[in-house]
Amino acid sequence: MFPCVPAIWPQSYQGRNLPRSTRLPEHPPGIWKGIDIFQEYDPRILGNNALVPFLVAAVEDYFKSTFIALLRYSARKETFLKGIRLQGEQLLAISDGKATVEEQISETLSFQRLSAVCRHFDALDTKLDIAGALRKPYHRRSQSLFESLESLVLSRHDFIHRATVDPTMTDERIESLIYDLDASMTRVYRHITEHYGWFFEKSWGLGRRLSRKKARNSNAA
Repeated sequence: MFPCVPAIWPQSYQGRNLPRSTRLPEHPPGIWKGIDIFQEYDPRILGNNALVPFLVAAVEDYFKSTFIALLRYSARKETFLKGIRLQGEQLLAISDGKATVEEQISETLSFQRLSAVCRHFDALDTKLDIAGALRKPYHRRSQSLFESLESLVLSRHDFIHRATVDPTMTDERIESLIYDLDASMTRVYRHITEHYGWFFEKSWGLGRRLSRKKARNSNAA
């Protein structure tokens, strides 16, 4: 079916028609072990890097769900809807009762980058200031929760789009990021309830984080 493929592909693969500097390496059978970059890192480091996209997805889902709830009852809902254009499939889903208008609108927006998330919430209520809540000091450290989330998203992009592995993504750091996510979601939730005068109730939690010394002793055991 493709008469030219057998004639061209083997020669190109073996490097016969390529300059010496660009020829593909000839790996002896049984020695080639796969992608070099994966051989340079500890499996736990690779595993922790692979967790980063899932952490970002969790944050994205949280902000999207929160935005949907606020949009549904927002006083600026009509104004916000004027700037939205839905596709035929989205309108059909609404017509068939498979999704709400707010849910389909959220699908047209990005909730990955925190700067974009804050713009969406500002469009509903300019006084809400999600960014301000996340930029407040946290545990007397120099990096705010806002900066931590932004850094997490950048790490996700590097891993997914550039295959860049962060060698500092140890178990301790990934645990710290998970606690940062919990603290960020809690702070945003508390900020929203206080802003609108709603009742705050946290029904989830990770528990108190172990100190570094206790964590090492626990891992050693």
